[in-house]
This record gives sequence, C-alpha cells and structure tokens, in this order.
Amino acid sequence: MAIRQASRGGFIPLLVLLALLPGSVRTQPLLPTLITDLPPLLNEVSGMLRIGSDTWVILDSGNDHALYRISEENGNVLQQVTLSNAINVDWEAISSDGAHVYIADVGNNAGSRTDLRIYRFPTGQLSQDVTAITVDTIRFHYTDQVEFAPAPDNTHWDCEALVAVDDSLFLFTKDWIDGQTHMYALPAVPGEHVAVRRGTFNVQGLVTDAAYDATTGKLVVLGHTEAATAPFLWVLRRFVGHGFFNGQHVQHPLQIGPLQAEAIAWIAPGEVCIANEWAPDQAPAIWAVEVPMGLLDGQASERIGHTFPIPADRQVHVDGADPAGRSRIYELNGALLAEPIVSGSGDIDLPYLAPGEYVLELKVRSETCRVPLVISH
Repeated sequence: MAIRQASRGGFIPLLVLLALLPGSVRTQPLLPTLITDLPPLLNEVSGMLRIGSDTWVILDSGNDHALYRISEENGNVLQQVTLSNAINVDWEAISSDGAHVYIADVGNNAGSRTDLRIYRFPTGQLSQDVTAITVDTIRFHYTDQVEFAPAPDNTHWDCEALVAVDDSLFLFTKDWIDGQTHMYALPAVPGEHVAVRRGTFNVQGLVTDAAYDATTGKLVVLGHTEAATAPFLWVLRRFVGHGFFNGQHVQHPLQIGPLQAEAIAWIAPGEVCIANEWAPDQAPAIWAVEVPMGLLDGQASERIGHTFPIPADRQVHVDGADPAGRSRIYELNGALLAEPIVSGSGDIDLPYLAPGEYVLELKVRSETCRVPLVISH
C-alpha cells in the first residue's frame, strides 16, 4: 500500500470495563489512513471485496454491470469483469462466503422496487484473465413489506449492506425514517425467496455497507449520520451464531469528512479498508482503518484472570498470571505501549499511562489472555 497520510488515535476518558458491559457503547474516534485516491471511472464505488491480495469494487446505479480489480498503490483499474447476464439497477454491496461471490442489486431509496435480486457466481471464476462471467440470480422480497408507493429518502426498505455467512445471506437495511437497521436473512441459493426479518439495531444513522470476518467472528457496519454525513463504524463481536445484534456493540466515529463512506472490506483481522464516493470537496478514495481489538475476544470466561485494583494506578495484580513472564499493554486501537514483566506474585508494575482504558495481554494459567486495564490517578 502507498500510504500518503497516517495518524493514530489517542487516549479516551475513563471508562469502567467498557467491553464487559452489555449493549451498545460509543467510544474513541478512529482516524483513517489514506491509501489512494481513485480515478474518475470509480467515482461511485458502492461495494468492495478482498479476495486474497486482490481488491474488487462495484459501482452503483447508472454504471456498468461489472467488477473492477484495482491497484492499492495508485487506484488504477487493473481488470474489468462484466456480469454478462446481469443488469445494474442499483448495485450496493458485494460479499463472499469463500465458495461464491454475491452482488446485491438492492438499492431502493424510494422503497418501491419489486425486482430486488442478488447475483451469484463461483469465486474461482475471478481469475486474472477473465473478462466476463455468467451469474445465477437470487430473487427475493421482504416478508413484511406490503406498501410499494414511492417515498424517496423516506422509506424502511432501502438497503446497501450484505454479508454472506455459512449457507445464508444477511441484508442490513438503510432506514431513512428511524435511523435503525433491520437485518433480513434468506438462503444463499438461486431462486425466489422471502427475506425474513431477524433483528433490529439502532445504528443512529444510515447504513452503507457491512463486512464479516470469519477468522475473528467480527462484523463491522459502516454508515453515516443523515444530516452531517459524519461517517461511523460499528464493531459487533462476541455474538453467537447469526445473532449479530446480540453481542457487544461499539461505535467509533471516523475522523474524516464530511464524506459519504459507501464500501468496506476486511484487509486483515485488525484492519479494514473503506471507500468513499466523489463529492465536490472530496475525491473518491480508499482508506485504511485499524479496528480496535476486543477485550476477551474468543476467550472463555473461566480462563480470564481477575484484575485488581479497578481502576489501577502504577501497579496491577492479575490472579493466575504466569510469573516472570512478559505482559503487553495496548491502546484500544491496537498500538503497543509497553511490555512490563509479571512478578512472582502476579503483580505488574505499570509505566505512567494517561487515565483511560487499555488492553493488558499476558499468560494466565499458560494461556494467552487479554484483560481490561483501567487507569486513574
């Protein structure tokens, strides 16, 4: 990646075990790093997908029914692949379950469409010499939509986000009326289907994309406020199965904009890339964002050592900590700050840290664990 601008977030105010509390939390802003501007051809990127080291994008209504493989060095188009038997009414999302790629023609800002569809083709067909692909079609309607009178930018039935997980597709609506998102599920196979509502989540804005990382089990939801076009990122983690809204939810404002961030994809387990559309004061571009690590991600509670005092100052104790080992202290954005040694009694002498919340990583009963570390002076 040709990184032209970089920054790292700072400390946040004192929080008490943020990641152990249920429900939704708004926490520290994240400052994206500019990767590259995009050429005029890609002024309206609406979805993005990483397959191996390749980055693919799609464009929304008024553009070709094609995928574009782009260079992360300069944004240039390296390859264009046409979906020969598809049309682009309003392509808004692209996802993959490994076996197949799915492209969601679901943009519906008037709430009046009766031709919603998702195109599917085998992932292996995206070889670097292909120029056209024939697709299967998944047609669907929302089980609870009964009104189709046009209501531009005033509907529950717009959608710009899709993730493919296991044998199902999950749509996250862009609700212009109440600033929430409604999750709908349907089978990931061709045919006529009914999208069934599985949950509602108050994202406090308009959802523009989502991406699921099977490695970490995290879902990120991208969006922006309606009035100010202030972009934000929700990180959803520690849910069970497909209950994406039933775990921890943390919202991070993105310190760029105002701009319309429209697409998101995972680069690595702790990093995503986002793309914004062209605007008079903002070129289309791709940005990298470090996703803050989650406390206790993927760990059973019985393996977690109890930490005290809470909050700590210059020393902290962790029950069951392996003695004489090295610990690590991270900012919530994943930046490593220090590597203090654990004493024989499980005590750790801390460097001076500004008041706030951190992540302490260490060995507890021979297993690597992350525990919350809250500092107050």
